[in-house]
Amino acid sequence: MIDVSGDGPNNGGTLVTVARDKAVAAGITVNGLPILDDGGGFYTRYNIGDLDLYYRDCVIGGPGS
Repeated sequence: MIDVSGDGPNNGGTLVTVARDKAVAAGITVNGLPILDDGGGFYTRYNIGDLDLYYRDCVIGGPGS
């Protein structure tokens, strides 16, 4: 099992969907916890809307995820 949390989308390395699909194909469940932050500040400009949907569609996968 892999547990992932974060406050934004993938920003480097392998595409998240490719990594997730490889893990699921190997029988590994990938769980995801999006950290939604509307607090403002410098890095808020990198936030994406509907981060929870991004995690649902691109990050989590496998049985029981």
